[in-house]
Amino acid sequence: MAEKTSAKTTKKKAQSGAQSTKGYVGTMGEHFVMAELMARGFNVARAVVDEGVDVIAFKPENPQKLYRIQVKTSATTSGGSKTSRKYLFSLKQAAYKKASGQDYYLILVIRDSKDNSFVSAVIPKAIFDDYIADKDVIDWSESKQSFQIGVHLHNDGKLTLKNKKGKDITDKTKNRWDRIN
Repeated sequence: MAEKTSAKTTKKKAQSGAQSTKGYVGTMGEHFVMAELMARGFNVARAVVDEGVDVIAFKPENPQKLYRIQVKTSATTSGGSKTSRKYLFSLKQAAYKKASGQDYYLILVIRDSKDNSFVSAVIPKAIFDDYIADKDVIDWSESKQSFQIGVHLHNDGKLTLKNKKGKDITDKTKNRWDRIN
């Protein structure tokens, strides 16, 4: 006898699938960051418990200097235009305040929906603080108590924050792994 599927059951299954996909995307981004850092001579570890830091890295020749890294990953677009694709990221303020220090980096990882390539924005704390201060760049969600970050990836490879005519962050952050030093 065939089992009847209710709308409620279908919705629940769809939500659990979306959550597991989200977990895969986040983990994929963390492993991408770890691979990029390892290619540059860092020893890396993934934090077991997410307290605002996902990856901890250090250079073997200077193991006392640790780099604390928060990774946010997006693989689906949220609008855009013919010339760019928009990706959204959310960063809880409490986690940012708790974890951030001068050795803190926010890395936004985009898995480009156009060709499945990876693009990253490597943002040191000082630069991210400037973006927060520029209220036209980073949005604040009162209800979620989080920073809402919209990044446009343009067809020409440029990255902008907020909207397609927003703050160009290409030179300062795009694939700037050298900032972690």
